[in-house]
Amino acid sequence: MSINIEQAAKDFLRSSVNQMAKESAVWNKEMIIILISATLGFGLIALIMATILLYKKECSGNQILQVFGIIIIVVFSVVLIIVGYSQSQLTPVIGLFGAIAGYLLGRGSTMQNPTAASENCEENSNDNASSNNA
Repeated sequence: MSINIEQAAKDFLRSSVNQMAKESAVWNKEMIIILISATLGFGLIALIMATILLYKKECSGNQILQVFGIIIIVVFSVVLIIVGYSQSQLTPVIGLFGAIAGYLLGRGSTMQNPTAASENCEENSNDNASSNNA
């Protein structure tokens, strides 16, 4: 008799857990596709806006690389998180993205002196043009 009760309890627990998992499954295939499309669309809009702004300010190649690199890294990191790989799969990829972002952001500060780092793109391009003319 106790074996039947234990078996019935296990079956009930198993079916209730499966039912709760089905009800709480927010991340279905359609939602993942919508979220990825929205994220990639947002990233494309951000890249277009950055292109327009950097073009108007006539920024250097290093500054353009930093802005585009960071936008791309952030967008692809969010896409990987949405896709839902396990933590053991995501950790090295996010670490690599962090290393690339650190390199991109740290590379520009070593090329300029500390007072010139706070100048905007337009002033940097004007300084470069006046030094080329001299």
